[in-house]
Amino acid sequence: MVLLRYAKALLSCLIFCSILPVFATVQEMEVIYTSQLANTRHPLVGYWFITPETLEGDVYLKQLEEYARTTPYTLIFLTARNGVDFYDVETMHPVFERLVAKADSLNIGIGLQVWHARNYTEENCSRTIVETETRLNANGTAVCSNKPHHVRTVKPFKQELLRAYAFQKCGTDTYKPGSLHEITRCCVQKGDVDRFQIEINAGEELAGYDVYVMSEIYYEWPTLFADYTLDSYYQVLKAYSDIPFKGIGFDEFGYMAVQPGFMMKGDETFRIRHYSLAMKEQYRHQYNRNLDEDLFQMRYSPEGNDTEKIKAKNFYMDVMRHGPLRAERALARFAKKLYGTDVFLGLHNTFHNAFDEDEIWSTGINWWTLPRDYGHSDENIATAIQMGIGMANTQNVMYNMYYHRNLDIFASKALTDLQYGIRTHYHAINDKGAWGVSLESSEVAPTIWKVERMAKLLNHFNATYADCRILVIAGMEALANWYPDYGKRGRYDINNTLQFQEKVQEMWKAGYLNALVPTDLIENDVLTLNHEYKPMMNGHVFEAVVLLNPQYIKPKTADFIKHYVNAGGKLLLEGEAQNDFYANDLSEWQKEVAGKAVATRFSLENVAKLGILPNGYVEGNRCADGAVVVTDYLSLKNDSRTEFSIRVGNHVYTGKYQGMVALDIDETGTIKRLACGAFDELFRDGKSILKIKSSADIVLVTDKQGLKMTVVGSEKKNKLIYHE
Repeated sequence: MVLLRYAKALLSCLIFCSILPVFATVQEMEVIYTSQLANTRHPLVGYWFITPETLEGDVYLKQLEEYARTTPYTLIFLTARNGVDFYDVETMHPVFERLVAKADSLNIGIGLQVWHARNYTEENCSRTIVETETRLNANGTAVCSNKPHHVRTVKPFKQELLRAYAFQKCGTDTYKPGSLHEITRCCVQKGDVDRFQIEINAGEELAGYDVYVMSEIYYEWPTLFADYTLDSYYQVLKAYSDIPFKGIGFDEFGYMAVQPGFMMKGDETFRIRHYSLAMKEQYRHQYNRNLDEDLFQMRYSPEGNDTEKIKAKNFYMDVMRHGPLRAERALARFAKKLYGTDVFLGLHNTFHNAFDEDEIWSTGINWWTLPRDYGHSDENIATAIQMGIGMANTQNVMYNMYYHRNLDIFASKALTDLQYGIRTHYHAINDKGAWGVSLESSEVAPTIWKVERMAKLLNHFNATYADCRILVIAGMEALANWYPDYGKRGRYDINNTLQFQEKVQEMWKAGYLNALVPTDLIENDVLTLNHEYKPMMNGHVFEAVVLLNPQYIKPKTADFIKHYVNAGGKLLLEGEAQNDFYANDLSEWQKEVAGKAVATRFSLENVAKLGILPNGYVEGNRCADGAVVVTDYLSLKNDSRTEFSIRVGNHVYTGKYQGMVALDIDETGTIKRLACGAFDELFRDGKSILKIKSSADIVLVTDKQGLKMTVVGSEKKNKLIYHE
């Protein structure tokens, strides 16, 4: 940034008494003219595909110099593509050393994104459980087979029988009490991983019994639950720790990839389960139960007693969901230890961004609980979910990784997201059409520059998230366990009828700004009740709660809701809870909470009963800190200006802007902050109250020293003028 001039202007000499309240008391305003607005607070983040072509000679250094001139990013994450391997330290260390040194000289931070470690042993590999059923003949024998399925991109190398059970079946998922026999020892396995056969000889006394058989498929992929795997991440970060990376992150980290819904046919269903020896040990440590036995109990229970089935389902899904978090937390610890406490932790683990598809088996749906300072998401996930993710972290903005083949759609979304405290993590430099547009291209870079111009203005203005006064709490336990209603058992063996995302989107569209969070945040104390018994997380306080589907909630969550409603909290309850996480009866809790709720069925009419008014800004957004942010893509694209009209209290503020305008007015009508693209004049109720000679980007803030306005221009061309 080149600082051209400081100027001081006395408001008392320039403003008549009739407009004194606009800028508070008589005081000096510091005016700074600059040719370029330096970024502050939050980095401008890009993503760079490192390919074999990038590594030829010093190509990457020349490209970095070009990107420094043509792109706005202050932090660029490197990601390995097309066969490049960041675990190949011998090859990559000298590259990274030179690249980061060059980036430092250009005032660009470099982040390192690592993919899943691929080293494994047979003991520490990931496995899946596949199942089949058969019936013993009159001799008590049978033959059955299992084969690998619903895992993609990872190769299986072994199949082995895990358990076999024989019983007298009574119903779809029950057996006659006293009839259960484990018959694993009666089984002989033959064949290889793809042609695996199990011959059963259980004896004539079990003739006619039904048999449930589980095999474990071994894959060329490390388990998330082994310290052996975590050490792989530590070793690769340690190998580069002499290089001053400014960011470290995973991207879409989770289990080995399972088959997504769009690759399935018709009524095809997903019924495999993640498994490993280390996971079995974690399960024993966490719940003091045998995972192998509970894998069976998830499917069958004695007639008339399903307590163990409920527990087994809940316990397994809880451990499975949190598997990716184990590695995420380890990576965060390693990063801060090796690269400093200020290292930028990324990235997102939103994957296919749907509650009712393969996401739970891929990432565990841990979007809110990742060890980050900034919340992270990607693509077109619902804004209400992003608000929850953002507020669950300590920073007052979050990042959404985004790409699109259509530049206008790409840039328009990035600009609009600024209204809600969302910054874009741009995907990707060196994208040769694989995903979207290539960010460094001459057709793309100038437009992204324009959007990030507005982001920098907002970073100075320091607006926060949308004014979400309604907190939506999603019952993750109910999502993970559909039992006992088979009608709710979805393609991915979870409850696919809850429509969490659809409901918060419906609320948002109707103007009911809300933040969606999981029950997990209550369990880990991120979401608490403040001294007024209002829900609060990281300083964000909510006035009303929508609780979606509390079936199988944990006792801590049940107590949270009970204390909230007993203190007079406004609650909309959707769904019933017959049992808690440990299969204890919740009928009395349900009766008490439902009796104090404003309604017990989700609808917009019932949302209105919470007493929270919808957002009144059709073309913009009201922020949680009281500011209003309005954006317009066409004016930014066309280098033109358009009109804005913002009502705050009893006054209407008008003017023209390009791209973005943000305005913060206190209860007395005093302007606290203003940021505007291509600003020239601000009117209050038709009277001009602030004007510069010709249009320029400006930021006006109030700090301990008083009013300060930064004008991106020169005093000669953009001189500050005041009017009545």
